[in-house]
Amino acid sequence: GRRDFQIKLRGQRIELGHIEETIVGISESISNCIVMKYVHHEEEHLVAYVETVADGIDDEELRQKCLSRLSSCMIPSIFILLD
Repeated sequence: GRRDFQIKLRGQRIELGHIEETIVGISESISNCIVMKYVHHEEEHLVAYVETVADGIDDEELRQKCLSRLSSCMIPSIFILLD
């Protein structure tokens, strides 16, 4: 097993911590984030669980801001917002 937090997704090595740091840095209303790999019907996806402290951000806004900061293979398929 690997001793770091890289995963392989669709042939690309991805550092999950980099995605998490980027999402937390998007807005002051985001207090925490966990990104994980999820396999559904043999298709690989990234899922981001995002803890917010206010109702100031939605999943579409998160997706757009991630697109401007991360490569397309690092954009989570699903954003789950948590209070």
